[in-house]
Amino acid sequence: MTGEAGIGKTRLLREFADQLRPDAAVAVGQCVDLGALGTPFEPVRDALRDLVQDFGADSFRDAVGDEHLATLTTLLPELGDGATDAPARDRMHEAVRGALVGLSRVTPILVVLEDLHWADAATLDLLRGVVGRIREGRIMLALSCRTDGVSRATPLRTFLVELERMRHVFRLELSRLDRAEVAAQVAHIRGRDDAVDIDELLRRSDGVPFLVEELLALEGRALPESLRDVVLARYDSVSEGAQAMLRMAAVGGLSVTHRLLEAVYDRSSAELDSALREAIAANILTTQSASYSFRHALTQEAVEGQVLPGERARFHARYAEALEAAGEPGTAAQIAHHWAAVGDVRRAFTALVQATRDAKATAALASAARFGEQVLDLWPEVEDAATLVGSDRVDFVLEVAASYMETADPRSLALLQRELGRCDPDDHRSRALLLHEQTIFAQGLGLPGICDLAEAAYAELRPDTDDLDRLARVRVTCGLGIVQAFYGDAEVGWSRLHEALDGARSLLDRGPPEPIASKARAELVRVLTSIASIRGAAGDVDAALDGLAEAMAMDDDPVNVLRAAGLRLELLRLVGRHREALEEGRAALGLARDTWKQRSWGSAISLHVMNIHIDLGNLAEAERVGQALIALGPWAFVSGYCRLAQADILRLRDQAVAADELLARHAEAIDGARRSSTGALTAARTVGAVALALGDLPRAWTQVEQVWAAPRNVASRAALRLLVLGAEVLAALRRDHAEVLLAGEPAPYPDAEATLREALDRLSIWEVAGDWRAMVDARLSGPAGTGTDLAAWRAAVEAAARGRVPAQYHSDALYRLGEAELLAGERGEAALTLGAAADWAERIEDLFTLRRVRDVLARAHMLDAPARTSAAGLVPHLTDRERQVLRLVAEGLTNRQIGRRLFISEKTASVHVSAILRKLGVASRTEAAVLAAQVPDE
Repeated sequence: MTGEAGIGKTRLLREFADQLRPDAAVAVGQCVDLGALGTPFEPVRDALRDLVQDFGADSFRDAVGDEHLATLTTLLPELGDGATDAPARDRMHEAVRGALVGLSRVTPILVVLEDLHWADAATLDLLRGVVGRIREGRIMLALSCRTDGVSRATPLRTFLVELERMRHVFRLELSRLDRAEVAAQVAHIRGRDDAVDIDELLRRSDGVPFLVEELLALEGRALPESLRDVVLARYDSVSEGAQAMLRMAAVGGLSVTHRLLEAVYDRSSAELDSALREAIAANILTTQSASYSFRHALTQEAVEGQVLPGERARFHARYAEALEAAGEPGTAAQIAHHWAAVGDVRRAFTALVQATRDAKATAALASAARFGEQVLDLWPEVEDAATLVGSDRVDFVLEVAASYMETADPRSLALLQRELGRCDPDDHRSRALLLHEQTIFAQGLGLPGICDLAEAAYAELRPDTDDLDRLARVRVTCGLGIVQAFYGDAEVGWSRLHEALDGARSLLDRGPPEPIASKARAELVRVLTSIASIRGAAGDVDAALDGLAEAMAMDDDPVNVLRAAGLRLELLRLVGRHREALEEGRAALGLARDTWKQRSWGSAISLHVMNIHIDLGNLAEAERVGQALIALGPWAFVSGYCRLAQADILRLRDQAVAADELLARHAEAIDGARRSSTGALTAARTVGAVALALGDLPRAWTQVEQVWAAPRNVASRAALRLLVLGAEVLAALRRDHAEVLLAGEPAPYPDAEATLREALDRLSIWEVAGDWRAMVDARLSGPAGTGTDLAAWRAAVEAAARGRVPAQYHSDALYRLGEAELLAGERGEAALTLGAAADWAERIEDLFTLRRVRDVLARAHMLDAPARTSAAGLVPHLTDRERQVLRLVAEGLTNRQIGRRLFISEKTASVHVSAILRKLGVASRTEAAVLAAQVPDE
């Protein structure tokens, strides 16, 4: 629910909640305006505490279950035994979601979270994960926020856009009242009262319901000119003692617990109770559980404006001291807010450092980064800042930047650049490290110029004077080696990596103290993993895999382990060991979740797992992994790779138009993936395959030509797949010109096959390359190289059956063999082969090949021929939406009428109709309507 301040969001939500009680459990969380110091998850914590109170602690524990309880104790320590888990971000999301689902099995649940415009980044992130994944349970989440103060640059704007894309979420926008509605509100509040001037009331209130009510409360007194006076009218009507209490409460925020208010109040408990009763009776405060809340945020803001400067300092100090004395976890950010308001920089700094640590401990990395950046802002004003933090400034900057990077936030790079600008020009070690981290983060964000950044970092290095210099040299040199090896000059990269290797070993031989020794071991592992990966790409895969496994065992740093795991997955996929790769990928994902690396290194692992599922033909599972990955908001280049994989899934499902639209829609992210040589080849293969499926051969060939532009040292699976696509496109071009070719005329793209085969020879450094060569040979076989030779396609089927190439090549090879058998007049064999192709394609959801099988059988008048497949294997696979559209086509509806019936655009309806005609293998809507009766309704 959205709308401006005073529009009635809170009133509507409370009325709605009251109507649901007692048939449903109602939990309320209130976001409070503490600026950038909002305590992570505070409104969610409040809502969960309401549920604990409603269900009872024991019933809550039983409904939630042990699986999620350990994680939830980080939010609600009172549920545990004092020892709390340090959860991964994804596990926190799953625990909250699981808790709501479990409790909703007992009774329906309404969770109300108000004023999200004040929500901290961690809370928004948690809601994004929970709302996006609730698919079961009797649960309703009602969220409110102001829209009048939400700029395009705020995280809330992005959050709201994401919510609106979810089909199970609807938005209610409240607008101002017109004259009739104001009159109705007056009648509801006071009954019919001719003394009320509705026109004047409308003018003064401007149709804002809260102001209408406040103006009515003046009971006939003169209407004040100032809106602030309107808001303060109730405050002015209570006693001085109640006003003093309200001013103190307002400094505490929109909502304050009774325990905290009692701790800061400087009069007796009896006087506090009396003041509270008066404020509640005057409808200024409301009660919720053990807290008091201002009835409206406008009231809290106006009352806080009445606080004198001296009062303000005293009140903030009392709040800070009371919170420190209580020692409750998760309050450090509030303490920092109060000390900052007092002007006690040192105590605010200390609390901010603790808030940073607390946020990291609860996987609220976005909040940890924001708190950390505020620590850096105060750093120059605190004499012993490094001592209080426990590290020097540069190390802390790198820690804060890493937290931003773990949430894929581009502020990571901005922070490093800003810190580099303030760094002493003579502090070469710090400058080198800051530039090096910029290199890493620029790569993760898919930005250009990473080779230049790596070179600049290396250029900052000076002769070593101590172990810290030596450690920095190893890290920066290794970074340059990695960047050059994978994005620039491979020979330079190889040289720098060995330089870093020698440096790491030399440093460890010196026996440095901890933590330098630990960091040196981590750098040694980093170097060894990169060297092993390069060896694998050069052909020695077994040695590379062994080297990566050995490196992973040397160090338990999650970044190094996940990086090595990702390189192993890449090599395992390269040589066709897909099931082994899937098992290792799942284990690596578990580590990423446990160490809060899902958005960074874990996102690369998720991408590998998604592609492995595609390789194995598990498209539904691949789609699920991809959707979860995008929901995480991963590194930019990973997002680009993921979009390419999603386009591949659509193409295999015979939705080439949708795949092409997806590629266009996410062109910017895909460009980020293209910045590496391997990424450029991956993008070219996907875009080219979609163009081929659409029949756009020139565009497809343009993508194939990118393999010639790739550095000669780039040996990758993406290059092999692009060469197979090149052979397919070239054969299609030849088929288009078959007559002139057979007559001896020059072929189009005359040097293409020789260039393609030269590239294939260069890449044939692994045993599995023979299987890929069989795919190429079959496509370029037969008269004029149009891909019709029986022996070549039988060899391709045999190669694909070994399972070292993606499963879709197997169904395609069977289809192409069956087609070649038909051309050779072997109809019996063709029927069996095409039946096998249909079986295989149906099993792996290769609907593109399944449609082509049906088409060739229809053209050969063999749809009823005996085959090794059931008839169901030849029935086109339509999506649920396509089935809906087909039924409406059968009713005779036009595209516009279909769009209106299904609440989609006419263009989208047209795309669906085209896809249906293609899958059914018919040319008209009439033929589709005839076949509609044959399509199952499930």
